[in-house]
Amino acid sequence: MKNISLITLCIAMLFCVSVKAQIVFSNGFENWTGNVPDNWVGSLTTLEPDSILQYTADVHSGSYACRLVNRQLSSRKFSSSAITLDSGFTYVVSYWVRGHGYLLVSIYNGTNTIGLNGGVVDSLGWIYRTGQLAITTSTSSAELVFTVKITNSDKDDIQIDDVLIYKVKYNETLALNNVSALFSSYNSLFWDFQASSEYEVPKGSGKKSLFASALWFGGLDSNNSLHLAAGRYRNGDDFFQGSVNNCSTDSFNYIWKINKSDIDT
Repeated sequence: MKNISLITLCIAMLFCVSVKAQIVFSNGFENWTGNVPDNWVGSLTTLEPDSILQYTADVHSGSYACRLVNRQLSSRKFSSSAITLDSGFTYVVSYWVRGHGYLLVSIYNGTNTIGLNGGVVDSLGWIYRTGQLAITTSTSSAELVFTVKITNSDKDDIQIDDVLIYKVKYNETLALNNVSALFSSYNSLFWDFQASSEYEVPKGSGKKSLFASALWFGGLDSNNSLHLAAGRYRNGDDFFQGSVNNCSTDSFNYIWKINKSDIDT
């Protein structure tokens, strides 16, 4: 097993792992047709038209945000127009919110609605929120859904702005020699971020032995002192590699695959 691990580490050292994101939906509520924001009020929308308002008093960026009003205990929905989601990708949803009320954000994948994040909002300052969803079945009829209830006029109900959805492929399978191994841009190797191990030896055998590992590099300097760059144990985003701000970090996860022969030349 140690020999197999060493082989896999050598394979990993031939590659630099990072993330390329592709934007599939971006909307800052700058364009409206009449009283309706463009690319919104999809088929799942249950908020009344007079509860979806152009907002100018305090926006996150640009000239407009969107104010959502529902002061009842029962939930009402505000959804996007149809969005295409492709199987095999993870979709990252981010937005800014302020105001006072309850807000739940979810994605309808054409069959089911999957919650991403939510809870009580009570702030005059803009709050950044993000969530992500792995897609296993492609659809052209997905919708992003904002569900609101018990909004309060003391902070102008709920306002949202700068909604963004982009797709990423966090994992890349490297199949060299007799090993097939899944590598990720988060330096968490061999697993699929769910419950499956993807370290297979012999390749094609279906035998998957290692669940997770991390990449490391080490070397001695001229004074014979060891220098090490390595992943370490963390829980969630604790000691997360990259930018201090998750808003920035999420945009810089790319997967680059570089052969050693390319480096040598």
